[in-house]
Amino acid sequence: MRDASKRGNYRFVCVPEPGTGPDEIIEQLRLVYGLQARVPVLLPKPLPRMIRSWVRAFRDEDLLGSLAILEEAIAG
Repeated sequence: MRDASKRGNYRFVCVPEPGTGPDEIIEQLRLVYGLQARVPVLLPKPLPRMIRSWVRAFRDEDLLGSLAILEEAIAG
C-alpha cells in the first residue's frame, strides 16, 4: 500500500498479490470503515455506439422498462 495523496486528501493504493480476484479484493475493502473503492470498467465499445447497436438489435424491447430494471440493479 502506498500513499498517493493529493491536496491534503489521503488516497491509498492497494496492490494485490498475483492471482487475487477482483471480488475478493472488493470484499476485503468493504470491511474497512470509511473507505471508498472504485473499480474501473472497460466496455468493449464506446458506450454511445454500444447503446445504438443494442437499440437496433432489440427494436421491440421496452426501453424505458429495461432501463428502469437496470437502474434498480445498479442501485442494489
